Amino acid sequence: MSPCARILQWVASDHTWSCTQALADCGYSWTAQVGDGPVSGPVDFIVNTGKYPAPTIDHTPSPTNDAKPILTGTVSSALVDRGFYLEVTENGNAICIVSPIKSTNWACPLAQKLADGSHVLSTDVDEPGGDEATPSGNPNAFVVKTAIARPTLSAVPTPTSVSTVSFSGTGEPGAALTVAQGAEIVCQAAVSAGGAWSCTATKPLADGPHTVAATQRDAAGNLSAPASASFVIDTHVPAAPTLDAVTTPTSDPAISFTGSGEPSARVSVLDSYSRLLCSATVGADGAWGCAPASGVEDGDYLLSAFQVTAWGTGVDPPRRYPSASGRCGCPCSRRPHRQPARRRPS
Repeated sequence: MSPCARILQWVASDHTWSCTQALADCGYSWTAQVGDGPVSGPVDFIVNTGKYPAPTIDHTPSPTNDAKPILTGTVSSALVDRGFYLEVTENGNAICIVSPIKSTNWACPLAQKLADGSHVLSTDVDEPGGDEATPSGNPNAFVVKTAIARPTLSAVPTPTSVSTVSFSGTGEPGAALTVAQGAEIVCQAAVSAGGAWSCTATKPLADGPHTVAATQRDAAGNLSAPASASFVIDTHVPAAPTLDAVTTPTSDPAISFTGSGEPSARVSVLDSYSRLLCSATVGADGAWGCAPASGVEDGDYLLSAFQVTAWGTGVDPPRRYPSASGRCGCPCSRRPHRQPARRRPS
């Protein structure tokens, strides 16, 4: 902000403003701002009352991920092919020299990379003997940023029955965050000033396993390494399996249960007390079979069977999935489910 702008108090009713400031011979780059509002783009100009005007330097895009930008600008035609040389400096140190000056448009590639961070470059033209021929030109202020850190991606509950999955995490404020599965973009978001981001899949994801990657890109164009998360979507509720009738009564406690179900699903057989008797995976042909590891005790049984999809392992299926029922019995040489009668005291 210039000294002139600091003393400006009011904008006229026609939305114009003006101020006057005495300036020394030099190159200038000015911006304007009203209150705490946005800052205007820079306006570069040269004040020259001497023999040779100051050179100009073009503004380097900021931020930039190019640590060795090619610097460009202009000089007066009076300085061309006269043995003068142009010098680009930062903090008084020359970082680039054009010698001799052969055109009014100059370009100078840097020999060494600039460090990440803020830079302010200036130019002037010197005589062959080293004396300054011009005042300094306009400043070229910019930021070099060559990398961006990996964002974080919070774990997704798995398995989940929600197909439009929401994702969240943290990142670099202002960065553009993308969640993708392979080459397909799942959702995008801007990282907030507080460093948080969230987005929801723009279309439902298919049932099955998924692995997504979150990357972020900053204003300089740097792309981060990915953060990944894997999860399973299971929105399919299978129908009840079948439970084949068991021969009853039977004297063989090593009873096997069979039936049909959805291929790859897991079928479990329970008694009337919801105790697990056995379980099995349904084969590709739709058949399943299992037997209790230690047989069954004598008694009368009311059985039920339910199945859980391949991705639903760990869910509480008896309350969520349809089941099939059946009854079987074994002759009772003993009846473990009955309490013996108590004698009355004499």
